Amino acid sequence: MIARTVLGVFATMAMVCAAADQPRYTMIDLGTLGGEASRATGINNRGQVVGSASLPNWEGHTFLWEQGHMTDLGTPGINSGALAINGAGQIVGTGTNANAQPYAALWDHGATINLTPNAGPSRAVAINERGQVLGWTETPGWSGPFLWDNGTLTNLTINTSGSRPYAVHGINARGQVVGVYAYVNSATTPECRRMLCASAFLWDKGTVIDLGSLGGVFTEATGINDRGQVVGGSTDAAGVQHGFLWENGVMTDLGTMGGHSYATAINNQGQVVGEYFGSDFRLHAFVWDRGTVTDLGALAGFYSSAAAINEKGQVVGYSSVGPTTVTPSHAVLWDPQ
Repeated sequence: MIARTVLGVFATMAMVCAAADQPRYTMIDLGTLGGEASRATGINNRGQVVGSASLPNWEGHTFLWEQGHMTDLGTPGINSGALAINGAGQIVGTGTNANAQPYAALWDHGATINLTPNAGPSRAVAINERGQVLGWTETPGWSGPFLWDNGTLTNLTINTSGSRPYAVHGINARGQVVGVYAYVNSATTPECRRMLCASAFLWDKGTVIDLGSLGGVFTEATGINDRGQVVGGSTDAAGVQHGFLWENGVMTDLGTMGGHSYATAINNQGQVVGEYFGSDFRLHAFVWDRGTVTDLGALAGFYSSAAAINEKGQVVGYSSVGPTTVTPSHAVLWDPQ
């Protein structure tokens, strides 16, 4: 484990630098499981971090990192990877069975549970504080999102006129779900011929809310907090991607930060994390807090991305450990000081 202190680049939404009161973060390299690469994808309020890391034989295993130690949670097959962890320490992600088929997995205090034993390929993408798991399956006759709740598997109906669900990404303690749905006639719509036309949605007890856009044809919701605030990315009329924060019907543009940006997660304080591709042609992890953006930096200065944030403002993601785009990345924890 390697730790260093970094000074965030503090800016307004217009990216005008502010010299005073710049937040400091301790950047911690979480290491690997003996291989070259790792990525952190989730963190709870206890500071437990999950993700995937490579072994010397290039297998990818789910890991749990806590207080400086990375634990290999094993893999039921060849590869596995975690995406999220809740306050009870329950972890969700993807496992692999003996036939190399991926399945939605729940790691619960030493036990690995296949949430879809009678389904086709599947994955679990999020878990809330009630232990409800959001996932996706490609089972014939049932391809789409599902909700697993204490052993009961429910197919989520998120269809709207002229569209179909494309991906789900987040669930909060109220059971609200966010994701993206694609337009069925996307290929025949003139402005959609060069790219997928899709809209971000909020699903709430069977009601689907289209979150709108920032003027473009593609919008995706990636995270939601317990207040119902939603984050993600949306293209503008020129096709440039912007991170956004949506609340009560209003979508706020978080700015492009000199290139294009994408928001990935939000905590209950309204702090948003994500990544932006800057004018330096490099990927940067960032925190957005009430209109101010902090560049979190990188281990080797080349690229980084933030995936999750807890209520303490601790951020996890990954960062390059070398000077080029082909350099492996390591899981990183940014700890505010």
